[in-house]
Amino acid sequence: MLGIHGRGALLGAIATTLRRSVGEGNDHTATAATDSGEQNPSHNQLAAGPMVMEIGSSRFAIFLPAVTDVVRLVRSAQAFLALASRPHPTAGGEVVVHGVAGVLVAGPHDAADAMGRAEFACHEARRIGFGKVVAYEPELATAAGERLQITSGVGQAAVRGELRVEFQPINDLRSADVVGAEALVRWQHPELGILPPATFIPIAEQSDAIVGVGQWVLEQACDQLVVWSKQRSTAALVMNVNVSTRQLDDLTFPAMVRSVLTGRSLDPALLTLELTETTLIGDTASIRDAMAALKAVGVRLALDDFGVGYSSLSYLTRLPVDIVKIDRAFIRDLETSSTARELVGSIVEMAHRLSLQVVAEGIETREQRAHALRLGCDLGQGYYFHDPVTGQSRVGPDDSELDGQMRLSFSDLA
Repeated sequence: MLGIHGRGALLGAIATTLRRSVGEGNDHTATAATDSGEQNPSHNQLAAGPMVMEIGSSRFAIFLPAVTDVVRLVRSAQAFLALASRPHPTAGGEVVVHGVAGVLVAGPHDAADAMGRAEFACHEARRIGFGKVVAYEPELATAAGERLQITSGVGQAAVRGELRVEFQPINDLRSADVVGAEALVRWQHPELGILPPATFIPIAEQSDAIVGVGQWVLEQACDQLVVWSKQRSTAALVMNVNVSTRQLDDLTFPAMVRSVLTGRSLDPALLTLELTETTLIGDTASIRDAMAALKAVGVRLALDDFGVGYSSLSYLTRLPVDIVKIDRAFIRDLETSSTARELVGSIVEMAHRLSLQVVAEGIETREQRAHALRLGCDLGQGYYFHDPVTGQSRVGPDDSELDGQMRLSFSDLA
């Protein structure tokens, strides 16, 4: 099933392209059929060989009766899309077809449902992007249904009391003391169970839902920071909260952040807003203005997941960030890769020259911590130090030891 932009594509041109892309090694010739109102060809029609039918506006169905292997079917569809994207001469000029494909291997008894399933796969391919091919699997329908549930429910999840925030402690690499925490939102969905942020935040970012979710997380994080500040007699903790592109584009966002902090009498310097590399793609004037407005509020800014996306060390000189968080992929490879150690060392050196703090994310082993410390990272975060904790936790001394050192940690309240 093909979803194609450009209605000028002729069935004959498609049939010609189909014949070239299938490569069946037989004498069957792909034929073009006009739309007769039938959604499935007859057995006699299929017996003649591959066939293409127009089934709607810029939508075509291709039947390959001799192809019964899904891998070969996918390859044929990929070859077809590649050939179709080339200019095709017609009486009215050249035609270029750009599209996607959903494919399905169906038996003779599956004809009634085959078209709908292929349509579904085509929709999934279209969601991913032009030129993509998706093979139908039952799991696709399940995943799509879950996405629909998330899309329809995420905007009201906070109002219904379904969101909760956990906190991933951030530790001083040398002393292992807890110096802060990162707020991580979870969604206790009534039907899908506990959803991590990676499951629903990207969907929320596609609409204004992320604005409400983001504000709720910020308020919860700051409320928790107030509680921990009252419990802790030593230096105050810092709270890290993630910020999405859509929030950064909201002109009222800096004022909202200021209001949340002022309403809780919190020092703005105790709040760090984390921006991912993808948030900063393009390094536009609007992004720099938004970051400057947030700096004027007094909060600190961290560049999250540094090193794996689009950014470069030049970002550190152009943007008003205070902290660099090195992505866990580099930290994971510190034990085995000299290249990873060289890259982390370069990032640390540049960051320190600019008076920036460096956080090593995703530390899971003693050796990773040792390498990160040796390379000059200031802070660390990961399961080696702590699992994420709930808001029903306090900060205080812990009699457990980490590499022979006493540490301050989050201890669950009885």
